[in-house]
Amino acid sequence: MLISLGLAIILVGGLFSPEQYWKAAVVAILPVLVLAIGFRMVTYRRIQYIKKQLFQILETLEEFDVDEPKKVVFEDSPFPIFNDLNEYLVELINRVRKNYQANKQFTQNASHELQTPLAVIKGHVEMLLQSPRIGEKEIESLAAVLQNTNRLSKINTSLILLS
Repeated sequence: MLISLGLAIILVGGLFSPEQYWKAAVVAILPVLVLAIGFRMVTYRRIQYIKKQLFQILETLEEFDVDEPKKVVFEDSPFPIFNDLNEYLVELINRVRKNYQANKQFTQNASHELQTPLAVIKGHVEMLLQSPRIGEKEIESLAAVLQNTNRLSKINTSLILLS
């Protein structure tokens, strides 16, 4: 409104001196400039605050370790959307930990359950290899079974170490 008033004053010819036209232009433009600069400053500060909130969330997520039982805590925010995001992330982290622990437990149980039959197979093959009545072909077959059993046992041991 101030701009249109200022422009109306400027456009009316002959009523004012050139110096008064400049004053009217300054009066019309100066509030708009102050408003624009103020809006820019307020917007910049809000954006910086929002960025700070996001970086705090990212920093907390970077510190997250699925093996640590330490509870993940996010700072409260004056913005409800960040508080909602933080609640969702805490729930997600709890689900990830729960699934990780279940997967880890299953892997450990499966590995231990596999180790027993592998040891039994290995023991029987070694016993058969020591038998005096087996032929060359049987020895080769039993050696292949023993080799593959040892390979499976090593894979299983690695699986136990990974879990």
